[in-house]
Amino acid sequence: MSPALQSYTATLLVYLGVNSIACWGLNLQFGVGGVMNFAFILFQSIGAYITAALTLPRPAPGVPETYILGWHLPWPLPLAGAAVSGALLALAVGSFALRPRRRDFQATVMLVVSIIAATLVVSEQGWFNGGQGLFAIPQPFSGRLNLGISGYDWFFLGLVAVFAALVLFFTDRLTGSPWGRRLRAMRDNAEAVESLGTNVRAESLKVYVIGGAIAAISGGLLVEFIGAWSPAAWGTGETFIFFVAIIVGGLGNNFGAFFGALLVLGVFLELPTFLPAIGNSNTEESVQAAAIGVLILVFLWWRPQGVFPERRRKLSSAVAPPGRSETPLCLAGDPVTLSVRDLTRDFGGVRAVDKVSFELPPGTATGLIGPNGAGKSTALKLIAGALAPNGGQGGPGRAERGRVAGLQGVQARRDPDLPARQRVRAADRAGEPAGGGARADG
Repeated sequence: MSPALQSYTATLLVYLGVNSIACWGLNLQFGVGGVMNFAFILFQSIGAYITAALTLPRPAPGVPETYILGWHLPWPLPLAGAAVSGALLALAVGSFALRPRRRDFQATVMLVVSIIAATLVVSEQGWFNGGQGLFAIPQPFSGRLNLGISGYDWFFLGLVAVFAALVLFFTDRLTGSPWGRRLRAMRDNAEAVESLGTNVRAESLKVYVIGGAIAAISGGLLVEFIGAWSPAAWGTGETFIFFVAIIVGGLGNNFGAFFGALLVLGVFLELPTFLPAIGNSNTEESVQAAAIGVLILVFLWWRPQGVFPERRRKLSSAVAPPGRSETPLCLAGDPVTLSVRDLTRDFGGVRAVDKVSFELPPGTATGLIGPNGAGKSTALKLIAGALAPNGGQGGPGRAERGRVAGLQGVQARRDPDLPARQRVRAADRAGEPAGGGARADG
């Protein structure tokens, strides 16, 4: 293999590793947590800019290039700074972008933020050299190794492989943990999870921050390899290419995200470069866009679950196995009593719940019966804390909300045949911290 072909192969593999890291970050946000981050490319870009600004020295007098920082830090500190900057930016954006309850509204806010950020970076020359961007960014260890172009490309591929393995291990552990189970439940039915006492907005912000940090790391690795970054590298359309990759590969599946990065960001973006030159210089870009557009339409129509669908998971110990003696929901001596007084809820001019009052003594099982539209679900949501009442008071504490929601039947949505008593047991797990409780086994 010639040195040129070796360098080309290593370059493609570096891009695959960097894009896989980015896809794993977006898959954690959208594929697992259900957060439609339409500003994803913004976080990859902030990682690239901060890595470059922390790697470069201060601009010399008379040099037209201007940028902030210029601390000339040793590797890997610039990458650490990129991860922190991505997390902080995600925390700032998510603090207001995640306020709307509807996911499409959140995505719209994030898209607008991404467009505004791109405009500001171009107009503010002193931040990152405006529209010209940053260039001549030193590559890590390139001055010490003396490997040549091809040799250094393979060395950098090793660095990217290490980071990719760490990110894959981290995201896999997160998605397989009880917190990952909670994220998937939020994605499937956020209202049900909220009725179990989980703060959906806070959990969404957590996964948004983690995904932002991962995206920033991918941007930092990319700018260290190519040595330059400008606003032209992070147009709004780049975000949707990443979305196409994880949808085609399979949402919620880390291997599917890797396959999507290989297929969409590798094959479909690189294959047109081997086609004969046709038309003007924009033909290749148009062919790439058309190929990706056809690909996403085909998958959304015939295989929306992607090439590698998310594997089904089962609760290994959150639900008692058959045959085990089970503890009653409420023991006779249990001091917990559910008391509701004059609970009222209006929706516009319609009163859905009108001064409901009752008490449930310990050791009893009570059903709420009524025709469609009578307000049963609204009343249970008020009791569980998912809705705020217009008047009255009452309901269980945080530790008991899962029992109320479990009786409503909103837990274990993917297992509708699960007995009600076991649903309640699974619902009780909703209040556990992310690191405890049962692990979801595949």
